[in-house]
Amino acid sequence: GIESDDINMIISSEDSDKAVANKIPVYDVQPINNSEKTNTPTKENVQINQVLLNVKFHEQRSQMLKKAKTYFNSLCTTKEGLLEKQCGILCKGWSMRKCILKPHKLCYYKIGQETVLRGVIDFDLLSCTVEAESSPGDDAKIFRIVILQSSKIFYFRCSTNIELKDWVNKIHRQIASSEGYSCALTKIAIQPHFWRRDRISQKELMKIANTGDIILFRTVGICGALQRFVTCSETDHVGLVMRFTNGKLYLLESLGKHGVAFYDWMDFTRLHWNIQYLSLIHISEPTRPERISYAVFCLKKKK
Repeated sequence: GIESDDINMIISSEDSDKAVANKIPVYDVQPINNSEKTNTPTKENVQINQVLLNVKFHEQRSQMLKKAKTYFNSLCTTKEGLLEKQCGILCKGWSMRKCILKPHKLCYYKIGQETVLRGVIDFDLLSCTVEAESSPGDDAKIFRIVILQSSKIFYFRCSTNIELKDWVNKIHRQIASSEGYSCALTKIAIQPHFWRRDRISQKELMKIANTGDIILFRTVGICGALQRFVTCSETDHVGLVMRFTNGKLYLLESLGKHGVAFYDWMDFTRLHWNIQYLSLIHISEPTRPERISYAVFCLKKKK
């Protein structure tokens, strides 16, 4: 038998279950249509995806170029020897030159005057190629260095085919690991007789310049030209380099209107002061290895 207390307990439990059931929300579940779930790509999404693919491609290309440059740098070697160079414009001939292949640079000197630079081909400032000259019997033993975006071609002749192959291979390695190989450089190639002087870029100058270095200027104008003529000098103005502890480069110079003052070196390009000069020559202080070079970023053809 069931007592009254048990009946009341069952009824109360049934009421509580109904109360809980009434509080549970009921959702109407509809079947999923696969055709409606697929979203058609919009024009904006396609453009965004294309941009992302382009960015990824350029990043991969940049990484591949860096790896290739590192690889070729490890293979690059210097070389020194005697080569015949083709000289002359109307009456062409061959003259013996002492050639030195440096990192990203080929320099040649006149025999007996090794201290006087006759020409330099800087692969970091010029885009060029090297190739052996084809001949019927391979007796010419000539290779040429072609300056891109210019009509200038350098011809060199070796004594043996082994020397020819060695020079071509080593010059090609230097070119392939240089700045001129990865991008087209034309600023120097359009300058007249660009191979006569050893040049450096502003980036390299900012890296190697230090306190005590001297900057020699060749200014534009009649006054500067007259001063160079009277003094029989290539330059008519001088400045002293000062590098502060924060790494910034300053120039101490004396000007007629402003007197002696410090100038931030970056102001030369930012304020276009470089157009006032034909060239700048950088000379290292005597306590460091000798370096005399022309800052290419300040070159301007005289009108």
